Amino acid sequence: MLVDETYYTDVFGGKKTDAFDSLNRDAQAVISYLTRKSEYELSQHVFLTDVLNAICSQIQYMDSLGGEKAATAAHVASESYAGAYSYTVDSKQAAQRQYVNGVPLSGMVFTYLANTGLLYAGVSCA
Repeated sequence: MLVDETYYTDVFGGKKTDAFDSLNRDAQAVISYLTRKSEYELSQHVFLTDVLNAICSQIQYMDSLGGEKAATAAHVASESYAGAYSYTVDSKQAAQRQYVNGVPLSGMVFTYLANTGLLYAGVSCA
């Protein structure tokens, strides 16, 4: 795994969670899917800090949506908690959520990866 719990809590500032290992695995799978890069390719990227922060933001988002349950399409929380903050999602906001294979996607993932070139899929010349 690219992100360890120390990086998540001490550098990124995420809150401790008992489900860290499974959330980390799922978050990294989401980032790998979006970027079409393997763990090794991501670990060698020049913008490694942005990749790590994207993974951490996805961990934090899934944790705020109910932890491991957030990795399934069947569970979508309408009220979330992140540290001292909480917010409620109305039906319009819930409809605007983005998903990757049924997993809710943190909007911050795109913020961290926007300038890395990892979201560019290239052009097909057929």
